[in-house]
This record gives sequence, structure tokens and C-alpha cells, in this order.
Amino acid sequence: MDAMGPSGELNPALRHFYREGLMHVWLVVNVLASLFGSVILGSLVTSSNFRTREAASTGLSFILGLRFTTTNLALAQYYLVPWLG
Repeated sequence: MDAMGPSGELNPALRHFYREGLMHVWLVVNVLASLFGSVILGSLVTSSNFRTREAASTGLSFILGLRFTTTNLALAQYYLVPWLG
């Protein structure tokens, strides 16, 4: 396996989807899971007491930051961006 591109993906689930040509399925599942997670945490932020609201807000921020980072790294590997690989 080379270090760049889809064949260099370390996540076994993503590597399987790349090999089987099912990236469109992964992208839909990833977006829907992120959407529902954000909706649930966003609902907790608006409808809870202060302590739960603070924890949910931190969790939502963490999930959004993690999602942004992993999406950028996956796109960098897919499009062979050398300075991000």
C-alpha cells in the first residue's frame, strides 16, 4: 500500500468502501449521522438546564471540529494533496 490516496487510508471501513466503489454510500451515511447527531445535541442545548446545556454545547463543538478535520484529511488523501498527506 502506498502512503497517499485511497489505498493509503488507515480506517478499515473507509478502505473497504473505496475498494468496493461504495464511497457514495459512505458519504450519505456520514452526512446523515452528523446531521442527526447535531440535531440531537442542538436540541439539548436549547432545552436543558445550564449544566447539560454547557456539556451539549461542548460536545456539539467537538463533533463539528472533528468532522471538519476528518473530512479535510479524507479529501486530501482522495485527491492526493501532498502537503496534507
